[in-house]
Amino acid sequence: MPRSFVMFSLIFQDSSDDMKKVQRREKNRVAAQKSRQRQTQKADTLHVESENLERLNAALRREILCLRDELKYLTCVLSSHQSMCSLPA
Repeated sequence: MPRSFVMFSLIFQDSSDDMKKVQRREKNRVAAQKSRQRQTQKADTLHVESENLERLNAALRREILCLRDELKYLTCVLSSHQSMCSLPA
């Protein structure tokens, strides 16, 4: 093989390797960007879900307070009724 052909092959090989490196880096950059977007979307979804659960928790706590008040009231009503009721328990 002539020396000039060998040199051309080596230069072409280097250029091809450089091109492959650039393509691989670009592919990796795009994959990393997509991964960050998915991570951000997941965090946003979890944040919204957390806020919804906090609101539900607060509503349930208010309902518990109301039910406790109702239990106290009904216990009082039953107690006063039992003292006036002549039927055996």
